[in-house]
Amino acid sequence: MTDPLKHQDITKLSHAAAKATRSTVSLCCLLLASLITEVHAYTPQELMDAAVQVHPSIKAADQSIDAASKGVDAAKGLYWPTLSATLEASSDKRNAIPARYLRLEQSLWDGGYTAATVSAADAQVSVAWAQKEQQIHQLRLQVVEAWQKAHVALGRVSVAELHARRLNEHEAMMARRIQAEASTAVEMQLIRSQILQAVIERKRAKTSFALAVKKLSQLTGKSDIDAALQKSSVEPPAASAEERQQLLALNWLSIVKSQAPVVVAQAQVEQGFKQLEQKRKEAGPQVFARLERGIGSDATSNGFVGVRYSFNAGGAQASNVAAVEAKVGALQSEADSIRLEVQDLIERDLGELNESSLRHENLSLAVQSSREIYESYVRQFVAGRKSWLDVMNALGTVASNEYALNESLITYAAALLRLKLYVAAAPQR
Repeated sequence: MTDPLKHQDITKLSHAAAKATRSTVSLCCLLLASLITEVHAYTPQELMDAAVQVHPSIKAADQSIDAASKGVDAAKGLYWPTLSATLEASSDKRNAIPARYLRLEQSLWDGGYTAATVSAADAQVSVAWAQKEQQIHQLRLQVVEAWQKAHVALGRVSVAELHARRLNEHEAMMARRIQAEASTAVEMQLIRSQILQAVIERKRAKTSFALAVKKLSQLTGKSDIDAALQKSSVEPPAASAEERQQLLALNWLSIVKSQAPVVVAQAQVEQGFKQLEQKRKEAGPQVFARLERGIGSDATSNGFVGVRYSFNAGGAQASNVAAVEAKVGALQSEADSIRLEVQDLIERDLGELNESSLRHENLSLAVQSSREIYESYVRQFVAGRKSWLDVMNALGTVASNEYALNESLITYAAALLRLKLYVAAAPQR
């Protein structure tokens, strides 16, 4: 006869084994899913393209282009005749029935006013297209700036963590030395003060990284920027030496003219000239033909050909022309100023590209040298020829050089990206 308690134990063990099997299968599925789901390391170009696709400022620019195009259609409508219905009553005949008639009027000659109006509207379309290209360019520059801040912060996090690991190893060693009465508590305090500094630096860098990631997410609409940036890497200047030399050899004075802010400013100047021409044509006479058809009892038709000239009160027309001329002059001066500003930005990036490349090369040697000095000081401390303060100072120099090396690398990469954007920034319509 089977023992009921033993049977109960077997049943419990069976349920436990089945539960453990299910947990193991679930864990395996999760591990398999994590292996299949791989975070994509976005390149700066992919981030810039994503921003252009989803950012609302580009949609607003497209709507401005559409509105300007409709303005051209409206201006072309001036070529067509105007149909109106008129109801008039005479003050001499108070009891008379008001005259009612349809009027069709067509401009025969206006001295080029309609053509100038269409041309001014078309110039607004050119300005809208140029402003869209400028918005795209500015959006790409914002992505590069946020990308630069994110990688600088990420590099500082890595250096701070590496520095903290070195200090933790020294802390364990110093604890053994203090226990053996070979070192003092003051030397431990030197280590722990640097550990605290490394923790603070890491926290500050983490905060900067989070802010940069948030900015990139807002610009691109992507939610996995954090993991993607941590997976991505930045090439050293040596990997793009040939490309750097090609950029430095370009004729940047001619490239300045094709930059979006300069193109927008020049398009606005051209629009100003078109508006000035429109104002001048507006002051001229117009030849028109008019056909009137009565409604009701007086169903007669009359045709007229006439000349119309409007005298603006107080010479307002001449004042309007002078005002537009002054505006065009101001736009031209502003365009020259914008061209100089863009030229200064490009020259600054060219200098930064060259300088950060040389700085990265020198800092690479400095990091290697400072590490060798630090390791030598550790050995000399054990031998009694160096103080622990010398070791800590040498380790601090290593961390300082590593921070600067990371920053020079990211500064170089960002300058290279901006210069490549300048080269490819010519508006395309």
